[in-house]
Amino acid sequence: MSETKAGKPEWTNDVKGPPPAPRDGVDRQMQERTPDEERLYQLAEENKKVRPTKYDITSKNQKAPRVVHDFYGDKVMIHPGETVRNIELHPNVVAVFSGPKSDLALTPSAA
Repeated sequence: MSETKAGKPEWTNDVKGPPPAPRDGVDRQMQERTPDEERLYQLAEENKKVRPTKYDITSKNQKAPRVVHDFYGDKVMIHPGETVRNIELHPNVVAVFSGPKSDLALTPSAA
């Protein structure tokens, strides 16, 4: 800035802001996984290895239809007493539907 005749500094638009904050520590900390993130990452990796199994599903419920989600998330409607064949299911879903209180009968598909 230069001085004017009256001794006052001349006006300019050059404004200097504060120096940039050091972000190296923050960036490094953001790249590290927390224990929960690590656990979820490992579960996702394990889930990639899971393969569907084909089942025939029979509804034992004689009053109401059932809707089941297959391995890919698609809805499969099972009417009372009906058997739907070759439905691909996740092993965890098979464990739930095979329980003693389930109103579905699961049998492995032939083929």
